[in-house]
Amino acid sequence: MSTWISSFPGLRPFLIGAAVLLAAAASAQESAPRKVAVSDGSVVISGPSGYCVDSRSLRDGQDSAFVLLGTCAALNGTGRGPRSRAILTATVLLGAPPGENLKEEFLRMADFFVTEAGRKALSRSGDARSVRVTKIVAAGDVLYILVEDRSPFAGYPVEPEYWRAIFARKGRMISLSVLGLADAPLDQGAKRGLLNKFVSRVEAANS
Repeated sequence: MSTWISSFPGLRPFLIGAAVLLAAAASAQESAPRKVAVSDGSVVISGPSGYCVDSRSLRDGQDSAFVLLGTCAALNGTGRGPRSRAILTATVLLGAPPGENLKEEFLRMADFFVTEAGRKALSRSGDARSVRVTKIVAAGDVLYILVEDRSPFAGYPVEPEYWRAIFARKGRMISLSVLGLADAPLDQGAKRGLLNKFVSRVEAANS
């Protein structure tokens, strides 16, 4: 099995340690950026229109990075938010397979994520029992996973079901997620549509 798959659980500390501070305008950061460069500046994370980077939640280490994005309106404390309000996350992990195309890995990846070890890797709490993988589909060189995770997300109320996209760029694995808010739920199609836009933005920023 590929090295990056065996190290996938290393993403978990970044997910658990993220400070999710999106709602209170009083704690809004100054001029939340639209994009950020991580992994020694080699990978740029840029969200869909209306989404900005929560710089306070940024984690950028030698081998991995975590970026959390919220609506620019919430983070800056002003302006109108996008129609679909959600929490977006991006995790960048060193050690992608050779080449930019993961198609040859998709079958093994799909097989892995439905196992106990795979569900444990996806779980925010590290408990495989909290995760149910509903669907795994490929589109081009991107693998999409529909996941239900009953464990908490940094104490912030999110919907259990979310979409995740995984692809490779510049020698790194990039994992993007769209999590609906419990007080502003999104249907499965809306989450997937927002994730598609997120993927397109990140691909364009790293082309």
